[in-house]
Amino acid sequence: MPEVTGYVLSGGKGRRMGRPKCQVEIKGRPMQDFAIDTLREAFGDRVSLIGSRAPSSHSVRSIPDILPAGASADAGGPAVAIYSALADADGASVFVLACDMPLVTVELVELLARKWDGRTSAVLPRQSDGRLQPLCGVYGPTCLPVFRDAIISGNYEIKRILDPLDTLIVEPTEYATLPRNELFFTNVNTPADLDLVSSAVSNC
Repeated sequence: MPEVTGYVLSGGKGRRMGRPKCQVEIKGRPMQDFAIDTLREAFGDRVSLIGSRAPSSHSVRSIPDILPAGASADAGGPAVAIYSALADADGASVFVLACDMPLVTVELVELLARKWDGRTSAVLPRQSDGRLQPLCGVYGPTCLPVFRDAIISGNYEIKRILDPLDTLIVEPTEYATLPRNELFFTNVNTPADLDLVSSAVSNC
């Protein structure tokens, strides 16, 4: 398996939360720290934060979003965060995990990473509702120019960016035996979501 570097995507604006997602806390801890813990267990010290505007309780490297030359100065969002990870990794493969999915476990991360053999462009899971989850998976270096060109052209929709890429999709049946798999992709977008996730963390 090619070496993979982990990146926590922490730049979400959290409009419905009333504050940036990186500033949200769960049980007194920054929400982004749960994702850092998970990726560090999988990849050791090869973990960085992207786009965070809040300190972490970890001594982890933090980098701002990286924009390709020719992109709008207003460009942002998950597509830019993924591009930033790929650009920073300097030709290595990256595992990205959004900070607002704190219930993703190291078992899922390791399963997805084991599927990565460098022969496809990316490895991404499909959720039980049938949707692809692009913010928890592996992206190879061949994705870099595709994301770059999309961002320069003003296309920030990850589904459209992924269309020409050879993506290995991991189906729900492939991770159905992992503990608490039904909670993996619970996003914290609202105060109600935060209450649900906080309760789940307490019951771990």
